[in-house]
Amino acid sequence: MKTWDEPIAVVGIACRLPGGAETPDKFWKVLSAGKDIRTGPPNDRWKTKITESAPIRGVYIPDVDKFDPEYFHLSDKEVLDMEAHQRVGIEVCAELMRNCGYWDDAERKAQKGKDDVGLYIGLAHADGTSLGLQNEMSPYSLVGFLPFGTANRISHCLGIKGPSINVDTACSASLTSVHVACEALLLGDCDAAIAAGVNIVTNPSAYTALWNLGVLSPDFCIKAFDAKGNGYMRGEGCGAVMLKRLSDAEKDGDNILCIIRGTGAGHNGLSRNIAAPSIEGQGRVIKDALERGKLTPDDVDYLEAHATGTKSGDRKELQTVQELYIANQKRERPIVLGAVKSMYGHSEGAAGITGLIKAILVLLHREVPPNIHFDEIRPEVKIDVSKIVIPTGSSYSLADRPFPIRAGVNSFGAGGTNAHVLIEEVKVKAPPTFGDYTYNKKYLPMIQQRGSYYKTKQIREWEGSVDDEKPAKPAESVPFALQVTGIALTAAIAGFVLGRVIN
Repeated sequence: MKTWDEPIAVVGIACRLPGGAETPDKFWKVLSAGKDIRTGPPNDRWKTKITESAPIRGVYIPDVDKFDPEYFHLSDKEVLDMEAHQRVGIEVCAELMRNCGYWDDAERKAQKGKDDVGLYIGLAHADGTSLGLQNEMSPYSLVGFLPFGTANRISHCLGIKGPSINVDTACSASLTSVHVACEALLLGDCDAAIAAGVNIVTNPSAYTALWNLGVLSPDFCIKAFDAKGNGYMRGEGCGAVMLKRLSDAEKDGDNILCIIRGTGAGHNGLSRNIAAPSIEGQGRVIKDALERGKLTPDDVDYLEAHATGTKSGDRKELQTVQELYIANQKRERPIVLGAVKSMYGHSEGAAGITGLIKAILVLLHREVPPNIHFDEIRPEVKIDVSKIVIPTGSSYSLADRPFPIRAGVNSFGAGGTNAHVLIEEVKVKAPPTFGDYTYNKKYLPMIQQRGSYYKTKQIREWEGSVDDEKPAKPAESVPFALQVTGIALTAAIAGFVLGRVIN
């Protein structure tokens, strides 16, 4: 296994999360308050009637149908044919670059000489893809609705020129993006890298599918680690971190928030069920991260767990903690366990990055916010409870622990991919500041909000042009076959739209 030549520095963080957590400072305040922030979806989120059988409670970001196209060099028409997660991702990554001093306010893009930035973003699904591509289409539909467009669109709008890559490993996507970004930096692919994740719930039909699959909690509540855990609740969010090689960050005078000592990512391999969590698979990536960071399990003070509240997932993750972080160790202090999902729900493709940002804030504040909805640990789990602490009611202080404190962040995906990241406290030069930026936003309805206007199968007459060339006359209709998902949809729609543009 390859060891790292040097750690990776985290020089900036940004987020857009429910509960009014539009900056990391606000996120920390919500976490520390330990309050239940579950709601129904925003009133204007969906125009279609949802079946009575599926729960629609969760945690949501408001106003994702509002955006400032001009600021980000886009037209209204482009934004109308864009997934909501592209809108939110653009804003959050721009705010990250501002926080790090990489943004040119006059040019509204990356500063000259600071544009060799890679973008690696976790995205587990694109709710609007099937809706956007089975109905009316424009020259912007391909990049706007297919998943590959997310990373590329953000890089385009920010003016950054490093690798631009979507990472999709289901629920572990955004933490895997951190692993990939770190490896890219160590290979010299870019001078800096944004690792991010985004999840916006815009298609209500997914609730019905998840409900029928049996993974959603009947009472819309993630009871992480708890004996009463009965499934997960969906959540939204976007988070991003700016990463640099430690030597470069020190040379450039960056305000380093923490360092990443090691990461691990890997698959469970052939197992009884591709979607089932694996103790062996999780253990392997934890060992890899520890080895890369030249650390032992005893060195880790805090673990931000994946903890979706499902019986199998929580049981196997707690057993992994016992085997990797407790058994046969000389642990003098208990390891503290946290689960951001107990408050923020499961943000799927953004889950890992949300947990990582929380863990970074834990190091900065030297305390662990309380978990909610926890009373009693799962009785079937054989774990030494004297060696763990699960804070409830109030925050747990790490002030008496020797410098530097360290945290692990764990994540596993429904397809079998696991990821783990180990971070370490540093002496921060100055308290980080996180701007609360506003834009001149206008209402630009998402595809799900356009009602009967988008029920037709006709392709609208295109107005304007692509690359200043008049497109060919559009076809009369879109074949019904385009309503299927997967490769057939991607290939068919890509061929159609590119054919109109190229010819």
